Amino acid sequence: MKLRTLSGTFLTAALAALLLLGAFSVHAWRTFSGHLEDIHTFSELRTEMEQFKSAIDYVTLIRSDIDVLQGVGVDARRLAESIRTLDPVAGAPAILHLNEIAHLSEVLAEAAPDTSLLHADELQRDTLMALSRQLLVHRSGVTDVLNTLDRAQDESVATALMALVGTLTAVAMALALLSLIGFTLIHRRLRRPLADLQRGLSLFARGDPDTHIPIRGNDELGELARLFNRMVDQRQQYEDTLKDQEERFRQLAENIDEVFWMSTPDKRSVLYVSPAFERVWGVSCGALYDRPEVWLDAIHEEDRARVIEAAGRQAKGTYNEEYRVVRPDGSVRMILDRAFPIHDDRGQVYRIAGVAVDVTHMRQMEVDLRERVKELRTLYRILELTADATRTTYEVCEEVANMLPAGFTWPEHAVARVVIGSEEWRSPCWETPTFKIMSTIRHDGTDEGFIEVGYTRLPAEAQPQSDPFLPEEQPLLDGVAGHLSRMLHTRRMIHTLNQSDRLSAIGQLTGGVAHDFNNLLTVIIGNAELLQLRMDRDDTLRGLVDMIGSAAQRGAELTQRLLAFSRHQVLEPRIIDANAHLEGITDLLQRALGEHIEIRFVLTPDLWPAMVDPGQLENALLNLCINARDAMGDGGFLTIETANAVLDEHYADTHMEVNPGEYVLLSVTDTGEGIAPEILDKVFEPFFTTKGAERGTGLGLSMVHGFVKQSGGQISIYSEPGHGTTVRLYLPRAAHTDMKDAAATTDAGTRRGDEIILLVEDDRLVRRYAQEQLSALGYTVLVATNAHEALGVLHEHLNVDLLFTDVVMPGGMNGRELADAARALHPDIRVLYTSGYTQNAIVHQGRLDTGVLLLAKPYRQADLARKVREALDGPR
Repeated sequence: MKLRTLSGTFLTAALAALLLLGAFSVHAWRTFSGHLEDIHTFSELRTEMEQFKSAIDYVTLIRSDIDVLQGVGVDARRLAESIRTLDPVAGAPAILHLNEIAHLSEVLAEAAPDTSLLHADELQRDTLMALSRQLLVHRSGVTDVLNTLDRAQDESVATALMALVGTLTAVAMALALLSLIGFTLIHRRLRRPLADLQRGLSLFARGDPDTHIPIRGNDELGELARLFNRMVDQRQQYEDTLKDQEERFRQLAENIDEVFWMSTPDKRSVLYVSPAFERVWGVSCGALYDRPEVWLDAIHEEDRARVIEAAGRQAKGTYNEEYRVVRPDGSVRMILDRAFPIHDDRGQVYRIAGVAVDVTHMRQMEVDLRERVKELRTLYRILELTADATRTTYEVCEEVANMLPAGFTWPEHAVARVVIGSEEWRSPCWETPTFKIMSTIRHDGTDEGFIEVGYTRLPAEAQPQSDPFLPEEQPLLDGVAGHLSRMLHTRRMIHTLNQSDRLSAIGQLTGGVAHDFNNLLTVIIGNAELLQLRMDRDDTLRGLVDMIGSAAQRGAELTQRLLAFSRHQVLEPRIIDANAHLEGITDLLQRALGEHIEIRFVLTPDLWPAMVDPGQLENALLNLCINARDAMGDGGFLTIETANAVLDEHYADTHMEVNPGEYVLLSVTDTGEGIAPEILDKVFEPFFTTKGAERGTGLGLSMVHGFVKQSGGQISIYSEPGHGTTVRLYLPRAAHTDMKDAAATTDAGTRRGDEIILLVEDDRLVRRYAQEQLSALGYTVLVATNAHEALGVLHEHLNVDLLFTDVVMPGGMNGRELADAARALHPDIRVLYTSGYTQNAIVHQGRLDTGVLLLAKPYRQADLARKVREALDGPR
């Protein structure tokens, strides 16, 4: 039961008891009041009776006054009526006496004389005396009855009073009992919950966060306990949230670089300051709490008055000042301080909060930025100069030397110079500087020169012990040197590219010439060979024929060099062991060098296999040895080294036509006279030579260069006059380590045959020569001058065994296209190509396509016979 129900029930019972008590009290009071009225009436009656008795005594003893006697009769009847009204039962005797008195008074009035009884006669006196005695007797009777009534009335009043008191006492006791029962019930319901509530409130007041009141029911106290517990939980949650916020604020305040502070409006007390204050001001937070003036004392004296004046605006929220702070170690920090007021509920400022930020680095960055802008302007101007292709290197360097002093702190005392190689450019009024900085100009990892900027003397405002150059001025000079380095690299790359374009143009021309020239040489060499076979050794013309053959062979070698230089020779790369290859051609190289030059080999044991044409590599090494021999006229040493090399991205970025990767390095070093720097970049040009027309053609190094580049490698040359020259060949590493010859061929010898061969050759002389040679070898030869004619022959003759075709032909279809069309007609037909200049029909990246057989022009009969048998007998 809820307390309000219990208390309502108890209150209802109490009210009912009070109403009952009131009703009984009213009833008793009314009863008692009735008795009191009777007592009052009886009292008045007694008074009247006393008067009535006096009147009787007067008429009986003193004088028989008729009027008095009549009044006695009237009073007697009135008294009788009053007694009858008061108590008709108990007053009945008195009423009888009074009625008799009234009757006797009337009789006596009639019998009484007009005068005194003394003047009456004896009869009258006796009659009157008898009547008077009867009156007295009845008066006494009335008095006795009245006394009895008086006693009865007193008893009645006492009884009524006792009844009233008893009723009131009973009702009071019932009310008291009801109150006791209600109090007991309420006390039992309230004692423990109130005790729990009192204990909980006491613990809560002492700050116990885990205070909870037991819930002992669903009444109001239980609800109050639940509300209290909920309030405790909410407060605990609020405190936890507050602690979490305080912890986050503490972590934030303790870990940020900004100084968060809070003080009273009068600045006499610091309420909080974050730990960053110690890092920025160099003073402990405790010192500031103890003495708030520490903050003001640390402000630079030139800024202090301004800050004090501005602090008066903090309460208005307009405080935003920047000032300097002098730390105890003498260092100066630049501070940006902002503050704002915190108002209470009445709108009064009761706290000032603010954030002080150390902007020293920011301001320094602004200074650095201005210097950087100045530096970038200088670099931009230099970039414009170095990128201007219309200006010569001399003009650019001269302009750089003139403008560099303006980019430094004290330009009026600065001088500069630029040195590249043996040339030097100086700024106006050049003097040897007392203080200077330098930066190197480099190209391909080699120092080309330097830039120097310095001060001949320092101005008065410069600090003598400090470095006169700003930290960013060295990077500025390095940037200028970098621009000059890139300019030199770009211009040399452009020069190399132009040279490469010229060489490519010469190569295209050479290839075209080589095609026609090889056709002629094929006829000359072949016919000279036939004449030699048919002439006797003692024939007088045999010498002329031998001279023709030798001259033609030299022409073929020259053409081969031209093709090698132009990268149009046909390479047949194989996987080779360069160390073993060198050992195999040692005698050949030694014979080419002569006895006055000693060969030294420095070979790497674990050398990677190389993918290269071994015959062309041999020719390249032979050319390098011949050049070394000519450079060492008085003898010397030729060192050939092998090594594994990796060319990285940086090397590839700074060298044209170089792919990063793994290479096999062959170095050929001589101890000869060396090459002058001014001609070093020309040595790979065709027909360039320093030996004279009678000693060289100028195609040796160009052939080596073309061979290495066509093989996918890289070549470099380094030379010092008077010390010798080193040529490095970077040959591509083979994709696998299988050292078996990847292109082994069958030596078919000069065997004859009887197969049918379709010869396709646009040159009449070469066609006739080849037809005669093949016929001499026993083959049946069908002839066509171009591809379209050859296809017609193939349609007519379905039994052709071999298609022997030139690669480059007129008519819009080359040899490769003809071979594809022939295989479409005769899937089993064999193909042998011949050419003096292949272009890209059967050769890609300088290498024959897989499965392709080529007989290079010019060729001899033996070469023709061997290749034909190889084509006919080899795998399909």
